[in-house]
Amino acid sequence: MEIRNRQSFFYARLTDQESTSESDSNQSSWQNLKLYICTWNVNTKSPNFDIKELIQFDLSDMPSICAFGFQEINSKPWQRILDFFLNDPWTNKLDEILGKMNYARVQSTRLVGILLNIYVKKTLLPNVICCSQDWIRLGLYGFWGNKGANICSIKIGTTNICFVNTHLSAHEHQDKERLIEHSKIMYHSFQFGDSIQSVIDQNYLFFFGDLNFRVENLDIFHVKDLIDREEFKLLQENDQLQKSINKEKCFSLFKEDTINFPPTYKFILNTDDYDLSKKNRVPSYCDRVLFKIPTDDFFCRPLKYNHIPCLKQSDHRPVYASFEIRTILLQINDPAVFFFNICANNDQNLEINYQVKNSFNTHLRDWIAIYDENFKSIDDYITYKWAPRVEELENSFVQCFEKSNLKIQLKIILKF
Repeated sequence: MEIRNRQSFFYARLTDQESTSESDSNQSSWQNLKLYICTWNVNTKSPNFDIKELIQFDLSDMPSICAFGFQEINSKPWQRILDFFLNDPWTNKLDEILGKMNYARVQSTRLVGILLNIYVKKTLLPNVICCSQDWIRLGLYGFWGNKGANICSIKIGTTNICFVNTHLSAHEHQDKERLIEHSKIMYHSFQFGDSIQSVIDQNYLFFFGDLNFRVENLDIFHVKDLIDREEFKLLQENDQLQKSINKEKCFSLFKEDTINFPPTYKFILNTDDYDLSKKNRVPSYCDRVLFKIPTDDFFCRPLKYNHIPCLKQSDHRPVYASFEIRTILLQINDPAVFFFNICANNDQNLEINYQVKNSFNTHLRDWIAIYDENFKSIDDYITYKWAPRVEELENSFVQCFEKSNLKIQLKIILKF
């Protein structure tokens, strides 16, 4: 059972930030969390094949948060209509796989063919204070979403973690345009809880996707020879993105782990062969995962960075990265919201009695929902009802005192 908000939500066992500081029974401490990020340009392919290989982490050491970014999802009109009612097939497949691993999808945002899904371990959900999502169009001078970015920001404990999945302009000569697009994304503002924040201001920021930066100044066959000899250092020295980072142009706030794998674009479908046709597209590191250099007491340690060569259905190869970050998590001993035993009334509807601390900040968009214990997403509620604000219950609440804390007892009926 949980009380949560449809746009930014907080869980029933959580004590909100204001009451946390007032209660000695709830403590906070620095803890390390592991993150997993995977990006793949799927070239409009549907996942009618096994995608478990996208999960490149050890089941004995699973990350707390997983982010999956896709580009060029099939966005034909008939497919978009189906996706509206049934969810897109990529999300459905990931929900099925990660649901069995005790993850829940907390965010999903799509812009035409650009999709970002965020999953959190269910054991960590009580520390998820709020979530927010947005997107920014970059195609056709900002009017079309074939290029752009998904933005998802999560507040874990007291720390904001932001994920940006993007698809930037293509072709080698568009490197300056890509730098401009990156700046637009970084200074994009979005609603986060009750405040307006910009992407660049988050405590942790991960920027990934098909960034489309190319290897330049090298002949296509010379590049192929370097790949065959696994001499990747020279390729990276001529990589447009690495040059920008080194020159502290547009990506000066970001770092990238060492690349020890071959370029991920462009392959002939269903083969290990690069496309060296007349289009003269030099094999390049288009698919990347970057992280913003954290400040203050935060740190971000890269753990792994690699491609997934066995998934050959697209002309891109998937890329994944894992990180360890530091955040403040709450140890909640005295919950702000406490549920009594739930019972069915004479109409066979559920009668739910619960207590709310008077110091707890209730919100107009709070709601109470019933979930199956094997739920895969926060949208998988069986039924829900909007929870009344404490401030609006002047004549209908029962006051009781316990440990010197004013508590308010409430009752709602959930109808099936």
